[in-house]
Amino acid sequence: MRVKILAVILIVIILAITDLFTRDIRVDFSSEINRKDLIYSNQSYRYLNGTSIDFLKDCGRTGKGIKIAMIDSYLSTDYVKVTKMVSFIKDETIIVDKISHATISAQILKRDISPDIELYSVQALNSLGVGTYADLIKGIDWSIENDIDIIMFSLTGNEYLKELHEAVKTADQKNIIMIAAAGNYSSESPVYPAAFPEVIAIGALNSQDEIADYSNFGPYVDVYAPGEVPEYDVYGTSFAVPYAAGFIALLKDNCNISNDEIKEMFGCLKEYQSKK
Repeated sequence: MRVKILAVILIVIILAITDLFTRDIRVDFSSEINRKDLIYSNQSYRYLNGTSIDFLKDCGRTGKGIKIAMIDSYLSTDYVKVTKMVSFIKDETIIVDKISHATISAQILKRDISPDIELYSVQALNSLGVGTYADLIKGIDWSIENDIDIIMFSLTGNEYLKELHEAVKTADQKNIIMIAAAGNYSSESPVYPAAFPEVIAIGALNSQDEIADYSNFGPYVDVYAPGEVPEYDVYGTSFAVPYAAGFIALLKDNCNISNDEIKEMFGCLKEYQSKK
């Protein structure tokens, strides 16, 4: 009888150890300690960097199943695998460089940070990186209709447009996280859609985790992220956006965190009066 009891205890211990090593890792992001570990701050700005990303990747997060729409220019599938491509640019001869603005952003997002996301290329800019608010709104509407989780805007417009804001508000009501470039004008002047209160505005860091000289700054910028891409010798707030989007995809990958909690982490739950 004693042998049987000891055998049962031994089996229970083995099963417990096996469960410990095979259990899916979950990170509780409700604690303020974990949040502070992921987004850093000093007296003047908040930022995330490679350490923030590595923390989540070390927990086994890959962004699996998170649907991200990148509203941008043409994306070359020779470099990045996409789930679907859609374009609102009509009658254009595609001018494909070796590697485009959108393609670099997609590589940062999918190759370097969140490899298992579902990436949707939504073309609202032409090959020169120029577009209209009308096509941008079409891209947002398409994202809403296709149940996208995160929209990336690596683009800026200088003028406030009520119709664009209404589209952004609708996406927000549909529980879509939106992330936008804060602009490369070294200015406090707001750009859109980043300056809308529903959107997380991302500025750029240099290699020393300082606000880059070219990056916009000021009250409407929520968080800064790396903006330099040495591999292609390019820089800009456009390339800080995929860092933030990939980070959020890792957060949303089977973790117990809501969109409101994510926005709170990024300092985006502000009074609407703080942004036009």
